[in-house]
Amino acid sequence: MPTVRTPGAEISTKATFVIEDRVPGVNQTYLRPYAQAKMSAQTERELIQQTIDNETQP
Repeated sequence: MPTVRTPGAEISTKATFVIEDRVPGVNQTYLRPYAQAKMSAQTERELIQQTIDNETQP
């Protein structure tokens, strides 16, 4: 886990919670989605071109 063991490593938070005064429990206020694997450049270009083609059809 580089965020714990490497000094200066980038950190992030998966979820954020709020604890209210005199209210039992916690309320989740944010859940960051897991990062998806990066697409190859060719696949990304094909997806962009497909989107352009679909949106510019008469």
